Amino acid sequence: MKLNKLCQALITSSILTTTTAMAHTTENKMLATNEIQWQQLGETPIEYAVIWGDREAGANGTYLKLPSGFEVGVHGHSHNYNGVTIQGVWEHKFEGEWKQLPPGSYVSQKGGELHNDRCTSKEDCILLIQQDDHSDAFFPPAK
Repeated sequence: MKLNKLCQALITSSILTTTTAMAHTTENKMLATNEIQWQQLGETPIEYAVIWGDREAGANGTYLKLPSGFEVGVHGHSHNYNGVTIQGVWEHKFEGEWKQLPPGSYVSQKGGELHNDRCTSKEDCILLIQQDDHSDAFFPPAK
């Protein structure tokens, strides 16, 4: 059953990658999972790896790795994104509702709207995030 969920996640990821990468890639590229170069995202425990595009300046596909048990906190992004769970159980919250998103699950998040994310599985969560514009995050002022 676990292999079936992984296959679903990979198929969903491939479809999302194919439909968006075609417009943003100008060269042939292959990247095996053991070749992914993870980087730390600022001062957070989140890691990321850009798979295609330029997350600082435009359209991109990026893997995010949320550590097991980590909650991001309420935040937003300037632009819409599409997300697919590749590994772990990602929980996403918007409009007051948390939803568990096991491998193969999909999220469409509108830019400018506050939401929250956490990884509730024993293993780290890996997400594929696709955006048509640059990536950023903003947090509401503390009360």
